[in-house]
Amino acid sequence: MLFNHYEGCVEQWKMDLVAKRASLFGFQEEDISDIQQELVLKLMEFKYAADKANGAKESTALQRVIDNELKMKIRSQKRNAERMEALRCFTELAQTPLNIYLTADIQNALFCLPKLQRQICIDLSKGCTTAEIAHLLKISQRTVQRHIRKIAHYFRTIGLDRWLQG
Repeated sequence: MLFNHYEGCVEQWKMDLVAKRASLFGFQEEDISDIQQELVLKLMEFKYAADKANGAKESTALQRVIDNELKMKIRSQKRNAERMEALRCFTELAQTPLNIYLTADIQNALFCLPKLQRQICIDLSKGCTTAEIAHLLKISQRTVQRHIRKIAHYFRTIGLDRWLQG
């Protein structure tokens, strides 16, 4: 494993701790150098205060800072993956010349929906049934159907009736 070295800026054991924690969080070896680089400023700002640490060692306190940053990075990656999935669905819709003009309207409409309703739309566009969506989202089928009615009403009010089936 070859990782970044920040001699004179941050002690090596701190960079090693970042690498170890990132690995435990499931980050790939090729991503760990980037993560170290992203966290080096946080590590430089980190000041251990034994009197405020409630008995925790410096490494334990620092581990918490690192873990919080890694969790934020994972959440950010998930949000980006969701956005990319939504955009992939839109590009599939835009493949036919007739759809290309309405795709931007649909994209704007979907981004205005709450996250759960947006996910339901994406799953419906993939051909999932309400039962499959309920299972994927860990909600009842009745809740999925209620959201679909709300989405349909919203689409009708903004003039996107063409995209409603049945």
